[in-house]
Amino acid sequence: MTDELDQDTIAKTPSRKYRREQGRNSCGEGRYTACTSKERNAPIVIVWVSPTTDAKYIQAYLRNDGQELRGLVRCVNFQQFCWQTPRTDTLCVLAGSERLPPRMARRLQRVLDRFQDERRTVLNSALQLDRLYPVLRLAYERRWQDYNVYRLDEFERPRQFPVFLWLDSPRPRQLTPLIHTPHDLLATLMQLHRQRLPGVGRVDLDRVVISEFVDTCDSAGVHRRYQAFVIGDNVIARRLQIGSDWTLRAPLSHDDQTREIERRYVFENPHARELLRFARVIGLEYGRVDYGLHHGRVQVWRIRTASPLSQPAHERDATRQDLDECFARRFNAALTAMLGEAHGKQLRRLAA
Repeated sequence: MTDELDQDTIAKTPSRKYRREQGRNSCGEGRYTACTSKERNAPIVIVWVSPTTDAKYIQAYLRNDGQELRGLVRCVNFQQFCWQTPRTDTLCVLAGSERLPPRMARRLQRVLDRFQDERRTVLNSALQLDRLYPVLRLAYERRWQDYNVYRLDEFERPRQFPVFLWLDSPRPRQLTPLIHTPHDLLATLMQLHRQRLPGVGRVDLDRVVISEFVDTCDSAGVHRRYQAFVIGDNVIARRLQIGSDWTLRAPLSHDDQTREIERRYVFENPHARELLRFARVIGLEYGRVDYGLHHGRVQVWRIRTASPLSQPAHERDATRQDLDECFARRFNAALTAMLGEAHGKQLRRLAA
């Protein structure tokens, strides 16, 4: 057990090692706690910060495919992260910060500002993903994508139809099927303004985004959605989903041909360069990117920083075992390399 000490005791016994805990005691002073020998000799850890409801993603991965990381990863929620400052040589991963309420987001930003002064390594510290619209608009303006997005307050008419509407929130939600004419678009907007949607209530039109539709299906009418994870400077291909419907809400089962296409995608990772360029511009250092291909060009659909890393054991497909093992091997190696960089950064800081 660690003993809690006041600041006078610390000043009188400089030979002992202490760590400062974020917070206040009954006198309004900072709390200092003596470190045990076990804490001082503990391995460098990865602090995985996510909403409590999303901690299950990394915990399931550590049980299944990330067992070699189990002794290094510590899961905390954002409130714990803001009040209990981790060691300076840890690697911190922020997953799901875009869903924080404003008050907690401001508190987190103050902590990140302090960490930046201390040269700590925090993945996604510069990411602003509470709204997806600015990210997609930037990608179009830089000619990386073939479709544009519009907000209603911009009074800008879509350049091409069909379009569809979605709600720009921490969990983006599609609101309509494809809309083929300007007249139908106006009628749909008026209808949305009057009605309440299940799980949403009255729609805030300030968050409604008009998105142009690009058809990414192949000659056989099959749509493909690629999923890849970004971690630091690494992009790791994860999965390929196929379906006859462009929303891919009910992906089809793979046959031998599509299974081979997915295998080539996962092992060859052909779109890593384009995705890494996209991630660097928006500040994404950890997260999953869902995208398609239009005439060979990457079209980003969605970005999630808190996403399942592996399937539950009872839902696993034995035919994908080699793909799951390939992803786990690359993911574990990338995370371990980032941990080494965090340690090296602190050593250089102390030596300076």
